[in-house]
Amino acid sequence: LKLAHREKGDSHAELMADKFRAARVSNLAMRCVASWVQYLQDERSAQLVEQVKLDHANELRQLQEKSREKGDKTAELMADKFQEAKRVELKSNCVAAWSKITRDERNNTQLKELRQLRRDR
Repeated sequence: LKLAHREKGDSHAELMADKFRAARVSNLAMRCVASWVQYLQDERSAQLVEQVKLDHANELRQLQEKSREKGDKTAELMADKFQEAKRVELKSNCVAAWSKITRDERNNTQLKELRQLRRDR
């Protein structure tokens, strides 16, 4: 009778351990995927910013060549392009900051939800 009771307790403990392990693995997988997605988003954002900077640099170079030929008109256009590049950079910085804030808020929300789920169990 004691042996049957012990075996029943052991099997129950194993089930609980398996359930806990599955929840932990699921949680870790979720965190890994979230980190991976954020890394990809950050990388893509950085690539886009870099491409915009290169495009503007190329435009400025082309305009500089034209400025030698056309003079003041082209210089004004260059100034406009330069200001546009600065606005794009400012927008990129704002979007990056916004992205970080929303990511942090989302992570905090997910963490609170996970903690609540654990408390509810």
